[in-house]
Amino acid sequence: MKTSHKFALAVVGLVMIGLVGLILFGQNGYRDYLHLKEQKDMLTMKNRTAEEANRLLRQRVERLRDDDKYIEYIARKELGMIAGDEVVYKFKQREATP
Repeated sequence: MKTSHKFALAVVGLVMIGLVGLILFGQNGYRDYLHLKEQKDMLTMKNRTAEEANRLLRQRVERLRDDDKYIEYIARKELGMIAGDEVVYKFKQREATP
């Protein structure tokens, strides 16, 4: 093989190695692709979580609009309300004596 052919082959080989390096490590290369794919997956998971939370909130709103028993449950649980015919007993806690 002639020297000029060897030189041309070496230049082509170096160019190919450089192109592979750019593809893998350059701007918008494979590493950036992997990073963006990871971000996309994370955002997709966050969106699914938010969609599920929205679905549950919509269900709660519907129940608050239509379900009197649910409204009563929420009033008792979150507001500490009692019905008109109920009596509340409060007991003092005894202090422990050593």
